[in-house]
Amino acid sequence: MYNKKYYKEKDFDNLTQLINEFNEYIQEEYSKELNNVIKEFNLNKEETFKFMNNSFGQGELKIFGTAINNILPPLSRFSKNQNRTKIKNDVINNLEVIFDRYFNI
Repeated sequence: MYNKKYYKEKDFDNLTQLINEFNEYIQEEYSKELNNVIKEFNLNKEETFKFMNNSFGQGELKIFGTAINNILPPLSRFSKNQNRTKIKNDVINNLEVIFDRYFNI
C-alpha cells in the first residue's frame, strides 16, 4: 500500500504536467493568432513579436510613438489608394484583441 507522501507527489507531478501543457497550448494559440494578424496586414514579424512582448512586459499596448510604426508595412502617407490611418487602426484593434485575451493568462 502506498503512503500519503507518494500520492501527494504523484498529484503534484500530474498538476505540474497539466500546467505545463496548458502553458504550451496558450503559447501555440497566441503565436497562431499573432501570425494570422502579421500575414493579414503584412507586418514585420520580428518587430511585431518584439512589440507585443514589450507590451506584455509593460502591462499595456503602447499605440503611440515609433514602435507601432516599426511593425507596419511600408505605406505612403500621401497615396490616395492606401489609407495608412485605417490600416494602422485596424492593426491596433487586432493587436488589442490579442493583448486583452492573453495578458492575464
